[in-house]
Amino acid sequence: SKVNTYCEFPHKLNLEPYTAQGLMRREKAQSGVTLEEGKPSSFYDYELTGILVHTGTTESGHYYSYARDSETKLWYQFNDTNVSLFDPNHIPDACYGGFEMQNVWDPIRKKSSPMSVPKSYNAYLL
Repeated sequence: SKVNTYCEFPHKLNLEPYTAQGLMRREKAQSGVTLEEGKPSSFYDYELTGILVHTGTTESGHYYSYARDSETKLWYQFNDTNVSLFDPNHIPDACYGGFEMQNVWDPIRKKSSPMSVPKSYNAYLL
């Protein structure tokens, strides 16, 4: 079955510690030597500019995406032929997965009751 576990991701990330240069710099620093050559750490800074989201199950579903315009810095949602502005403050709710409250039919009580259920949508690719 599809995993919809809550998974938070950063909007800014520096990958230098995970590169050959970063590993070498850390090894040298532990031995008291400073590594002066190579690219500055800021060269490895990345900023989130797009998210692909899957909603549904492992057997069926739908994909849509969020992308940030590199010039205006505005975020947009692309869902088939619909394109709309998107507030990046909503990324956690729209992309991290986890649980949400929904009204679920209770056949014993014969009424809907609020219940925490796994979200059917979460980020698939950053």
